[in-house]
Amino acid sequence: MVEQHASRTDRREWLRTAARWSALGGLGVLGVGLVARGGDCRTDADCCQCYLFARCGLPQADDARRRTQR
Repeated sequence: MVEQHASRTDRREWLRTAARWSALGGLGVLGVGLVARGGDCRTDADCCQCYLFARCGLPQADDARRRTQR
C-alpha cells in the first residue's frame, strides 16, 4: 500500500513539474516573439495606414507624422 501511495505522489510531482516547464517555455516563446517583432516595419503601404503608426519609433513614421501635422 505504501508503494502505491509513493508512486501516486511521484506521478503527481512529475505532472506538476511538466506543467511548470511547459508554462515557462510558453512564456519564453511569447517573450521572444514580442521582442522580435518590435522594430521591423512589415507593411509596404503608407505609414498612416499602419495599426502601429501612433507608437512607432521608426524614422519613416516620424516623417509621416510631421507631414500629417502640417
